Amino acid sequence: MGLAAFLIDFPIVGDTKIITDTWGISFMMQAWWLFVCCTVIYVGVSLLTPKPDYQKIATCTLSSPLAFLKKDEGEANRGPLLLSGLLVLVMILLYSLFG
Repeated sequence: MGLAAFLIDFPIVGDTKIITDTWGISFMMQAWWLFVCCTVIYVGVSLLTPKPDYQKIATCTLSSPLAFLKKDEGEANRGPLLLSGLLVLVMILLYSLFG
C-alpha cells in the first residue's frame, strides 16, 4: 500500500501529485490513513481466517509476555534484565550529556 501511495503521489508524467495536490492530503496525514487502512485489513483478515492450531504455533510464540525473562527450568534469566538495565543507564547518561 505504501508503494502504491508513493507511485500515485510521485509525478512521473506531468507535475501533479495526485494525493497531495489533487486530494489535499498532506504527507503526515497520508501516513496516518495508510496506518488506518493497514490496521483495518489486518484485523479483518485475522477475524475472517480460522484460528491456527496451538500445537503448530507453540514453538513460535511465548507462553506469556514476560516468558523471555525465565529459563526453561523456571529460574530467572538475568541476561535480558542486565542488558535492559544497562540500556536504561546509557540512555540516561546520553540524555544528561546531550539533553
